[in-house]
Amino acid sequence: MEETPPEEYPHEWVDRYGPQAYLPQAYVPAPSVADRHYQAILAIRCVVGLVGGGAVVFWALVVYVMLGSAFDTNPATDPHGYGIVFGVLISVPVSLFWALVLPFAAPRNKWGPAFATSLLAFLALNALVFWALSVSGAG
Repeated sequence: MEETPPEEYPHEWVDRYGPQAYLPQAYVPAPSVADRHYQAILAIRCVVGLVGGGAVVFWALVVYVMLGSAFDTNPATDPHGYGIVFGVLISVPVSLFWALVLPFAAPRNKWGPAFATSLLAFLALNALVFWALSVSGAG
């Protein structure tokens, strides 16, 4: 049976092979301050996008209830028109909220165009919703 040589230890490597060069790819560098700042900004942008997206979904639900109440042919579903009344009262502030929050989910150098697009969408969508209410006879 063949004998295996004894295991070498690091101090023996230095004695036998000389000092070894530092291999930077063998070590994972600590994240720099710029990387940590970028990661924090990205996380904040994601949270802002989720909050703004949630506001858009809530606004769409309110508009659906409001227009559903306005265009419904069965008077028993919303006899007093509370869907329309509270829909109008809630939809404008919520749409203004998402119009002002969502641009912050864009990169900082795109905030200007994002605000312009968001506020134009706010005006156009609210005008469309109130036009639809007017057409239904509820407005």
